[in-house]
Amino acid sequence: MIRRLMGWFRRLPRLIGRFFSGFLMGDMGWATARLLIALLVLVLFSILSGVLWEREVISPVVTKLREIFLNLLPSFVFYPLVGLFTPAALRYIMVPLLALVLALIIGARYVQDIYQINSYRLAVRYLLASLFGISYPMLVIEDGKRKIRRDEENLLDIIGGPGYVVIRPGSVVLFEHLDNPSGVRADGMHFITRFETIKEIASLQDQHAYIDRVRAVTKDGVTVSARDVHYRYRLYASRRLSGEASRSVQVPYPYSAQAVFNMAYRRAVRAEGLSTWPAVVKLLFEGEIQGFIRQNQVDQVTAPRQADADPRGDIQKLYQTPNFRERLRAVGAELLWYGIGHIEIETPGITEQRISTWQAGWRGDAQVLRAYSEGVEQAYQEVGRAQAQAEILNSILYSLNDLPLKAESRNRALHDLFLLRIGQILDAMSEDDALDHNGWG
Repeated sequence: MIRRLMGWFRRLPRLIGRFFSGFLMGDMGWATARLLIALLVLVLFSILSGVLWEREVISPVVTKLREIFLNLLPSFVFYPLVGLFTPAALRYIMVPLLALVLALIIGARYVQDIYQINSYRLAVRYLLASLFGISYPMLVIEDGKRKIRRDEENLLDIIGGPGYVVIRPGSVVLFEHLDNPSGVRADGMHFITRFETIKEIASLQDQHAYIDRVRAVTKDGVTVSARDVHYRYRLYASRRLSGEASRSVQVPYPYSAQAVFNMAYRRAVRAEGLSTWPAVVKLLFEGEIQGFIRQNQVDQVTAPRQADADPRGDIQKLYQTPNFRERLRAVGAELLWYGIGHIEIETPGITEQRISTWQAGWRGDAQVLRAYSEGVEQAYQEVGRAQAQAEILNSILYSLNDLPLKAESRNRALHDLFLLRIGQILDAMSEDDALDHNGWG
């Protein structure tokens, strides 16, 4: 028993602190309590003012009431009732009521100036909702967007709670306090408290993105681009619910609260401000294509010489690696489908140079073949000449052996015979040349 009492006394300061914190800043029931207390203070002020300062007016009325009730009730029972409904006593309510109204007017003007609200009526409405729970504002979120007209101002969008946020199926909202996130909520009607704001809104539907052109420079200094790139992604659900088969009739829009946190708090800040979530996903997707182009030469990217080479297939494999999938999960995204598009060269003159190189290769092969053929032809000609000379000599020798000449006349006959044979050979060669020129050779 003593331990319970000691524990209760230890918790008493905390309970008192919670009570005062709820009474001063609480919503819903606490706001209703503040309204009732304010009305009770006004009533008590009217009663006490009438009893203290309008007793001469109230006393005759109290006496008549006692006579009606046969003096069964004491006088102090009638004084509050008479003081509350006596016009002379009701005028004293005007002072605290005027003070309350004046405080609301000044406070609303301050709220309008701090939050840059165009409508003064909205500022008054915010104070009434915050202090007394009167006319809470409402905001509808559908398809990942706030349903607000262009010329409309919404307190939940500008300031935050208190108020009701209606989230349609297919959207998820991250709420935030002044110093930390307060929670992630999906479809339904949700009440947000004071100092609670909408940090991020995300659509749970599949997102389609299009990139007109992705440029990068290859290892050999050529600018290559990928055009007409398409891809689809969505908010990451979980390892168990990832992929196209994760949706069902019971859970049409699965999501992960951690993915919502990653989407909101893991974005880059650039010179123009905080990057949007689609811009972060686009940056990661472009990086894989640009990295592949930078790590290879232009021929490997656009026209590989290997028969089994496939640059588009290599790029697609990059998007299936666990490393890339994990980097997407780090920003709360999940890749569903992608199409690389067309890969082309942007540096001028590369196509002409590639054609010239191709022609040079074929010309070189043709020149090598022609030189080989000419060399073989020349070798055959030399062999033919040698054989002809040998035949001439042999024929001369055979002719000398057949002639019945004496030794002193043999030299003279040899000279004549040699000239005769030379003349015959020259005549034969001139006839061959004539045939070659006429196209008969």
